[in-house]
Amino acid sequence: MFIFTTEYDKNDPESILAYGQRLVGHALCDFIDPSTISGRDKGRLGAYVEKYYGIPRNSTAMPDFASIGGVQLELKTNPLKRLASGEIRVKERLVFNIINYCDICNESWETSSFLAKNKNMLLVSYFHSPGEAAYEHIIYQVRLLRLDRDIPAADFEQMHRDWEYIVNLIRRGRAEDLSEGDTSILGACTKGSTAASSFRDQPFSTTRAKQRAFSWKQNYLNAHLHMLIGIDN
Repeated sequence: MFIFTTEYDKNDPESILAYGQRLVGHALCDFIDPSTISGRDKGRLGAYVEKYYGIPRNSTAMPDFASIGGVQLELKTNPLKRLASGEIRVKERLVFNIINYCDICNESWETSSFLAKNKNMLLVSYFHSPGEAAYEHIIYQVRLLRLDRDIPAADFEQMHRDWEYIVNLIRRGRAEDLSEGDTSILGACTKGSTAASSFRDQPFSTTRAKQRAFSWKQNYLNAHLHMLIGIDN
């Protein structure tokens, strides 16, 4: 028996948070019927959380809740793992939006698509267990995370510098030289396969570059588990 209802105020971040915190300690299959998710989305926990909130599948530049007429709030999911010592660690980097090499050259940090989409996030962290279906993973924490308020000013400024480094390389026609290791917090990770179809045009060079997305590095997340995710080991 499912207890799924979409009774929250999509214009109130605290209402959205409270609705999400009902998931803590549960799997998504306690709330929604897994058979309502089809195709490739079956393996994506984010698809079940979107269904829980009544957010349709989308790939727009708008934050998820804005796409349904709500506040500027992006939904992100983040897998965790428990070590043999009992400590909790983040399983992988946190991936944000795809970098549009052509459009980003006309942006500033303050008007960037990165900030527009990700400045305010609802972060859903869950324990990833090999062999389990996505809808069986147990939700550990649901938090609101505001980049300009909930992380240290020095880290926010470093993200700004990382963003500028990435964009300046693209403006120089060298998107193919982007490397996640060249920045400190905000990385440009590869996104998709290495097939030719995953390569993208760039505006100041005829060389096609691998598709990349902004991301927070795994070591940054693990260094700030309590601040970002609410974990006390």
